[in-house]
Amino acid sequence: MEVCLFEPDIAGNVGNIIRTCACFEIVKMHIILPASFPLDNKAIKKSAMDYGKYVEIIKHDSFYNFKSFIGEKRIILLTIKATIKHFDFKYNKDDILMVGSESRGVDREIADQIKYKVVIPIYNQCRSLNVSNSLAIVASEVIRQNS
Repeated sequence: MEVCLFEPDIAGNVGNIIRTCACFEIVKMHIILPASFPLDNKAIKKSAMDYGKYVEIIKHDSFYNFKSFIGEKRIILLTIKATIKHFDFKYNKDDILMVGSESRGVDREIADQIKYKVVIPIYNQCRSLNVSNSLAIVASEVIRQNS
């Protein structure tokens, strides 16, 4: 399993995701640029603690470059617009979990190119979960299914 962040907005979330990746032995994290902050931001380092050494961060200038780089691997988009619940989906060990930017998600043009989409069911009075929490929830389900 790998993870991908699409144009992240919040440095602290990137750090949290690095830490989650390290703890779950997810060794590759893709970031599709631009990010709204420098990737050497202190908030990333603070929330990632010293776990960054366990995760290879691969930067991509665009979604299209990312797609070309990963080849035939499946992208699983975590989105509130999906109809398939995350625990009803059958994951492969080499899937890539993708989240959108915190403020706007993933552009519709890009979301339309992603075949697999899942949603984490939440209380209907709430809009969404934090992207780092969402990745942790779904990553744990991928691990559960494939262990």
